[in-house]
Amino acid sequence: MRDKFGCYPDYVVSGKLMVSTLCLPELIAGPAGHGNLFRGPSPMSAVADKLQPDTVYFSWTPDAKYGKAGANGTEGRIYVSKMKLPSQGWAYRCRTVDF
Repeated sequence: MRDKFGCYPDYVVSGKLMVSTLCLPELIAGPAGHGNLFRGPSPMSAVADKLQPDTVYFSWTPDAKYGKAGANGTEGRIYVSKMKLPSQGWAYRCRTVDF
């Protein structure tokens, strides 16, 4: 089943490598200009949970308009998402909180 952005959970395994599609509640921000050498989504910082080896937390920014007059930089937000990586099957998002 696809979400409002056309995303659906999926995964591909090749040897010891598994790549999963993880659907998020908003689109991920990309570069502000086309002259940027990095033409994909914004980089995400990720950390593993020290007590749960199948859990990862990562931060990301949504693709939102910014620079509105009088907003003083308050229109942006950052998300932190919790992801589970089971040994069988695909990764899934447990929870997302915005700041």
